[in-house]
Amino acid sequence: GFNLKSKKFKGKKIRKAISLAINKQEILDILFFSHAKVCQGPFLPGTFAYNKDIKSTFNPQKAKEILESLGYDKKNRFSFTVITNANNSIRVYAAQILQYQLEKIGVKMNIRVME
Repeated sequence: GFNLKSKKFKGKKIRKAISLAINKQEILDILFFSHAKVCQGPFLPGTFAYNKDIKSTFNPQKAKEILESLGYDKKNRFSFTVITNANNSIRVYAAQILQYQLEKIGVKMNIRVME
């Protein structure tokens, strides 16, 4: 999720752009060898709060358009840092995949691994 206390993520449009740029299926295919499903929304199927109408969308072109509308480009890149722990290699690998995917739309994601 996004740290909504951070000024960088206050705007709904920036969160939408980043969400559109993340290929969740690719992450699962790499990390779990295609033995996992993309979760659509914050609640698991079978729970009372699950909404089958929520769909995640992968659209890097739309993500770029949103970033441009917010004034971000190659010279003025949106950047942020993700902090994860060294004791969970899956999280580190997931962060590296996210970093790669976001780089494609011009977002600079730094990774800080804590011991």
